[in-house]
Amino acid sequence: MNTKSLKILESLAKEASMKGVVKREVSIEAVRRVIRALYRLGIADFWTVTSNSGEYIIDVFKIMLTLLEKGIVERKDKDMLTLTNKGIQLAQEDLKFKHKDFFTCKSCSGKTIVIKGKFLEIYKKYSKIVSNRPKVKYEYDQAPIHPQDAINRMVFLYEKGDLEGKEIILLGDDDLVSLAISLTKLPERVAILDVDDELLSFIKKVSEKEELNIEVIKHDLRHPLPENLAGSFDVFFTDPPDTLWGLILFVSRGVESLRKDIRGVGYFCMTHADCPLERWRRVLDAVLKMGMVPTDIIHDFNTYVDLDVSSEDYVTEGIGKYFSPPKAPWYKSSLIRIEKAGELKPYIEGEMKGEELYDYLLI
Repeated sequence: MNTKSLKILESLAKEASMKGVVKREVSIEAVRRVIRALYRLGIADFWTVTSNSGEYIIDVFKIMLTLLEKGIVERKDKDMLTLTNKGIQLAQEDLKFKHKDFFTCKSCSGKTIVIKGKFLEIYKKYSKIVSNRPKVKYEYDQAPIHPQDAINRMVFLYEKGDLEGKEIILLGDDDLVSLAISLTKLPERVAILDVDDELLSFIKKVSEKEELNIEVIKHDLRHPLPENLAGSFDVFFTDPPDTLWGLILFVSRGVESLRKDIRGVGYFCMTHADCPLERWRRVLDAVLKMGMVPTDIIHDFNTYVDLDVSSEDYVTEGIGKYFSPPKAPWYKSSLIRIEKAGELKPYIEGEMKGEELYDYLLI
């Protein structure tokens, strides 16, 4: 990056850091990526730009306010954003952006797997089953993924050898992945822990009807696992709240569930929109301290279809005052696979107390 470009980005980042309510320093790379995202998209709403940039939504908001103020970005039809002539000149001449093409694989959408054969038949059956799922409960921080991505998760586990003959536990399951993997009849055992009585009842009824033998257990993960479940599983899967302690707690309970005499595997999901890189570092550092190591991180693997944007950090920062709620799914997360690479030691061994579990602004 040349000196002129660096100075321009530094100035924009400095001004962006002073915008909004949440006190936070915006990086020059975040500014660059937001401009690049809008340059490639041409025209898009705030939520799509956030998703495409891969940046923390609080930073994107601060940057967008600055770019609008500087005449680099303008609104079209109220909710749509586009670069002005000044913005296009900045992108092309100063930041050296040339291409607008997207090169992600169209067959798999970058997920590295495709649904076909017998799994395609399971997908059709699964879609019918989950169409009658219970309503989403935002009080439990539920945000279900698209049914196709639940099947994609199952296929990914299969491809990695983490499905056949395995004993699998799901720590929270508003995505109903327990049904997706159980419909294959490939795992040796499937158990699911959740606090939502209605969700648990739904899974139990489907399990009985389809003879899936899913173990359905009501349990609050703020408490340690029941003794009969700790150290009993080959694989765990969880999609935690995207808070610092939500992520660490759920993964820690997952590690607690793994057998110590084999090289156990875990899966969890984490976003960029709600998780700044500082939080990624702290969570992955905790993963390493628990005796696990990441083997795969698949970007934008999961798309969430019923996310509540009227809460969490969006309200605190005031995003809703400037931009209308999203009209289409935009919120995505990475799928992260971790594997035992040392002595297993849960990060949180006792009871989790306090309100930090749902503090989205705690970095």
